[in-house]
Amino acid sequence: MRLDPRPALFALALSAAALALGTPIAAPAQPQSEASFETLASFRLPQATKAARALAIQLPEGAAVLNLPEARPGQPLPAVLILPDALGADGRADAYVEQLLGADIAVLELRGTHEADARLAWRALLEDPRFDPAKLGILGFGAGARLALDLPGSQASVLLYPGCAGLPRARRLTHAWIWARQLAWKLYPDIRNFIGPAEYAWGFHAPWRLFASSTPPHGTSILLAHGTADPANAASACASLAETLRGQGALVEHRQVPGAGYAWDYPQLGAAADVLLPAPGSAERLAVRPWPALAAQTAAEVAGFFAQHFSEPKP
Repeated sequence: MRLDPRPALFALALSAAALALGTPIAAPAQPQSEASFETLASFRLPQATKAARALAIQLPEGAAVLNLPEARPGQPLPAVLILPDALGADGRADAYVEQLLGADIAVLELRGTHEADARLAWRALLEDPRFDPAKLGILGFGAGARLALDLPGSQASVLLYPGCAGLPRARRLTHAWIWARQLAWKLYPDIRNFIGPAEYAWGFHAPWRLFASSTPPHGTSILLAHGTADPANAASACASLAETLRGQGALVEHRQVPGAGYAWDYPQLGAAADVLLPAPGSAERLAVRPWPALAAQTAAEVAGFFAQHFSEPKP
């Protein structure tokens, strides 16, 4: 009988991460409550109680889970939005959530793949006084990593195997639209009640959405990681993406993982048949070969990346 090495490897990696980060690892709680909203303009993230540190959130097209570390009275928390791959949440994020909570970083994990839900959740994080707007980041897997480049305001982003070819997409008009919307809200506060629902209904998919920008804010710290055996993320394409993002003012760390294929952090399902996942930005399907030890190490390093950049002043 073949023994499953995951428990021992994962425990070892978590212990090493705890020593590196100087803080205990906290396991995410089970979601205890659900948020609702009357209009999109009034949507807010739910408040936690002492008994409920993981909150289920109903979004217009899907759901999310807000995981909160132990409260620090009077101090706004850093937070990370997790964007799943093309098929939605699949357990890949679990180890990352544990590591981030251990680093006292709140986590909002999107369960579905709707872009409008991601934008709504990200906006809620930016506007929530419980979270420090100077310490907000995004972690994206595959297709979610591509979407991460389209969400403005991130101080640190981790792009795991995003399908580097064709990125970043052409400069578009998203920032002009955001500026115009904020000006309209300031001059005419009541217009929020119309713009919020209308923007979700057609604004995110309106003709000018085709011209939206995937340019990161100046000074954003980005970790771009992919495997050397990943056919969807050629080394040359990812190197070109890293240089383009640096040229736009981002601080990019480009990391190639020797021998890893696409989605090496996908949960291992025993002796089940090969898993096929959509390649980011393509209709091609890729065979996934999980690597549990490397997955645990990656989760610890990603949490360390966010903790480091949230603690350092921007240049």
